[in-house]
Amino acid sequence: MVKEQQLWFKQWANVPVGLQGATWMGSYDVRAIPRTWTYQHKQTFPVMVTNTGNQTWPAGGSNPIRLGLHFASGPGLPWNSWLSDQRFALPTDLAPGKSATVSVSVTAPSTSRATVLEAQLLKEQQFWFFPTGPISVRVAAPAWAAGYDVSQVPHQWTAGQTQTIAVTVTNTGNQTWPAGGSSSVRLGLHFARASGLPSAQWLTDQRVTLAEDLDPGQSATISASVTAPAAPGGVVLEAQMVKENQFWFAQAGATSIGTSTVTWLAGYDVSGVPKDWVAGQPQAISIKLTNTGNQAWPATGASPVRLSLHFASAAGQPYSGWLSDQRVPLPADLQPGQSVTVPLSLTPPATSDAVVLEAEVVKEWQFWFVQRGAVTTTNAAASWMAGYDLSQAPRTWTPGQTQTWTVTVLNAGNQAWPSGGANPVRIGVHFAPAAGLPFSGWLSDQRFTLPADLSPGQSVALSVTVGAPSGDTGGVIEVEAVAEGQFWFSQRAMVSFLAS
Repeated sequence: MVKEQQLWFKQWANVPVGLQGATWMGSYDVRAIPRTWTYQHKQTFPVMVTNTGNQTWPAGGSNPIRLGLHFASGPGLPWNSWLSDQRFALPTDLAPGKSATVSVSVTAPSTSRATVLEAQLLKEQQFWFFPTGPISVRVAAPAWAAGYDVSQVPHQWTAGQTQTIAVTVTNTGNQTWPAGGSSSVRLGLHFARASGLPSAQWLTDQRVTLAEDLDPGQSATISASVTAPAAPGGVVLEAQMVKENQFWFAQAGATSIGTSTVTWLAGYDVSGVPKDWVAGQPQAISIKLTNTGNQAWPATGASPVRLSLHFASAAGQPYSGWLSDQRVPLPADLQPGQSVTVPLSLTPPATSDAVVLEAEVVKEWQFWFVQRGAVTTTNAAASWMAGYDLSQAPRTWTPGQTQTWTVTVLNAGNQAWPSGGANPVRIGVHFAPAAGLPFSGWLSDQRFTLPADLSPGQSVALSVTVGAPSGDTGGVIEVEAVAEGQFWFSQRAMVSFLAS
């Protein structure tokens, strides 16, 4: 004990001690270090370090402890013989006896002389720890290699044809293929007259981008829309990877193909088309089309394929000789060998000159197909004819009398009678002194509307309420159909009556 500034006590006690020097020592767990590397290839892995000395390792400050990792041509070489040197900070200060795991990302040098990767701690600006933790490694030259599965590529093509294909590529090298950037790896697809030709002799060259980076050993199936050359001649389709702006891979996957001339051909089934038509009267029909060529028929776009139906006075006439031309779109694209039944409503021309109905496919704005499907037809002139049943008409009338009765009307012509519109067909009932007089000789004229359109051959029972003239009632009641605003039917029916 001491009384400060005055004296030390005379009594003391002592304990023998031994003083050690400061020791900076560490050990390494390097089991996670990869044994195989390629030039300039970066790999990430953990290294666990343990403080086996008696000093706390500072993670920061002017002289921190860091983990160094360096490639060398052998273990234990001095600093100036290393091939690379990369340093990594500790996650926190590390007391004696404690361990810490450091995650590192290390890049291999661009040489195969590296045979070891050593882990070694250092106190920056002061000294390196000993011993080191060396691991034998193999650093290989970069290999850009690919494997191809082209088994799903079609073997039959036509000149200029576009088909969607699938090619599976495998990264069989030791470098990751980048999907983006200025030197991305892409799939090249080209037609050629033989496999293995230089790029100057390819007939086409199309490039397809990878969906994402592809690591060594991984595979990806790439879907691509590929167009054959515009002229026959290619006998192989090759798949070959390219590192854009740098080099083509040495490996290629080829499949033999056959290319043929483009053919636009059609087959027609017109067996269900009626042979009897009435001028200007539409009918519902259906025609079966078959794509017998080798090109898909587009249903839409700038030049769709459509079905043309035209009446003519003879088969095989040019467009200028047709009496009508009605175009019908396809419901969907039609592939080679496929068929489709097209329903439609077709209206013949308003003339009886048509003796043939032809079906012909056209690629709009480009060309007509050579093949036609023809049906011989009869195109009758339009006839507006009527029949009447007046058996229910009253036989006795007095001036001004109103009576209700039923007249049955028959459409005996070949034209449908419209009940509405601008020119409806109506039933006219009039009193007259005698049968067959012109309009100016009638004593009265009353018109009655049909309840609905009346097709050829159909009848309708029409209830009419008719008023007799107030003076002379005449001697007959006549019934006559009229197409309003156009004409009176030539057929009339009349019944005589007694005036009382």
